[in-house]
Amino acid sequence: MSDAHEHSDVNVRGVAAFAVGLAAVVAVVCLALTWMLSVLLAREGREKRSQYPLAAGASGKLPASPRLEGLESDTESAALRADAEEKVLGSYGPVKGKPGAAHIPIDEAMRLLAEESKGNKGEATRERPGIRIFGTYGDSNSGRTLPEAHR
Repeated sequence: MSDAHEHSDVNVRGVAAFAVGLAAVVAVVCLALTWMLSVLLAREGREKRSQYPLAAGASGKLPASPRLEGLESDTESAALRADAEEKVLGSYGPVKGKPGAAHIPIDEAMRLLAEESKGNKGEATRERPGIRIFGTYGDSNSGRTLPEAHR
């Protein structure tokens, strides 16, 4: 036998043609996906562009003064707001919009809530008759223990 392989087993020309065809299909698919990605990115860019020419994102700068207050991220005004909130949380005073209601310092409220929840089971205390804290004595707090739920 002078041949190194049997001619009936593998068609080398067919395998090579299949490999070349497969590489061509992969290249065409990659090119099509690249084109589709560029088209979709361009469409997204058009959709995200502001339709209002004076918008800050469109021109990269804010419009001329006067502008509405609160739009700037000013750390000084944020610090003032935080100080005002801290002042309210740490003091006694009336509640805005609720006549006859008052707020107490948060530390005091937490202490009172802890005292009430330890042993009073929501009943009024001797020190503060008529004041009850509902839903703080181990029962479900889904609203069933609140007086509004019993209407």
